[in-house]
Amino acid sequence: MTFDFALDDGAKILVRRHGRADGVRLFLSHGNGFAADAYFPYWEYLLAKFELLVFDFRNHGQNAPVVPPHHSYEQLTRDLERVIQSVKVRLGERPTAGLFHSMSARTDEARD
Repeated sequence: MTFDFALDDGAKILVRRHGRADGVRLFLSHGNGFAADAYFPYWEYLLAKFELLVFDFRNHGQNAPVVPPHHSYEQLTRDLERVIQSVKVRLGERPTAGLFHSMSARTDEARD
């Protein structure tokens, strides 16, 4: 399943849902300059047990480039929060964790 969400400045984030719909929900994303699909050799082992929500941050991976890019940690933190809240609205609440690398991990840290 794929779906996208509009962010606060009109950019869109494409989310791909994989794995078990009844599993613990895991959000997965990438480091700066990469794309989440490149991490498939790692996250493919999680498909049998977890609901995986894989997404690229703005101006990365499968998302359309936006101008201006608004590529700051402040903006990326708002984007991540928007993705998480939008998924809750669309798919419901469930136990959730995030698996992030580099830029994505720093963005998640800023949410705390």
